[in-house]
Amino acid sequence: MTLGGGDAGSDRDPVVLGSGTPLLEWVIALIGAALAVAILVVLVLSAVNRSDGPPQPQARPHATVTQPDSYLVTVDVINRGGTAATGVQIQGELHASGAVVERTEAVVDVLPPSSSRRVGLVFERDPAAHEVRVRVIGFEQP
Repeated sequence: MTLGGGDAGSDRDPVVLGSGTPLLEWVIALIGAALAVAILVVLVLSAVNRSDGPPQPQARPHATVTQPDSYLVTVDVINRGGTAATGVQIQGELHASGAVVERTEAVVDVLPPSSSRRVGLVFERDPAAHEVRVRVIGFEQP
């Protein structure tokens, strides 16, 4: 007779392996061990693939939004390098017939490694009527 008041062969008795540990406990332990191993593998691969090289900020135009008295060009700034960049200066220019007709700048305070930020450049002239060029013109390494 069991403590639960049922027969020894009832459906409520847990299935046990030779050691007396219920099968469900073994399954949960194996799932936990598999998760722990997966986390360790991810951490090791991250450490091995991590680059400690200098920042590599890049800028590319994303979209243009017409505002009441100006035009907003959103720019994606991406750091493909292995270390952070601070004070990332972004310059945007509108060109017509090879000449710069308008220039504006924005700054990204902190750009961590392998990350991106979106900034806005405000122009008085319509970017759709000009060639838009954006570039990183400077940054600091903390």
